Amino acid sequence: MALLEEMTRSKLVSFPVATRLGTWVRFCDFLFHNLEGIREFTEKTASIGHLMGWLNEPSVKEELAGISTLQILPNCIEKLEKHNLSISEQKKIIDKLKELLPDRFREK
Repeated sequence: MALLEEMTRSKLVSFPVATRLGTWVRFCDFLFHNLEGIREFTEKTASIGHLMGWLNEPSVKEELAGISTLQILPNCIEKLEKHNLSISEQKKIIDKLKELLPDRFREK
């Protein structure tokens, strides 16, 4: 793991848990910003054909770039998880999120 952190010049994020959307978005953002370093890492450490094939697919970078635009989402989710927020405070968070999200994600 230290070699991967060195090659990406980034601290590894925690790996996603299926039920944690915020963690998943952060992990995709990490992948997007460190795709080249991860490619270098996999090339230098082992011949991982399946992973290399995935990393070299043109659509992967595009998909990760789209998800990376959702970086505001994990922070909003964390704020909404607080138990002492009033409904009006929750609505403000959601309204602000709608303003900041790219158009294609607002309705979702």
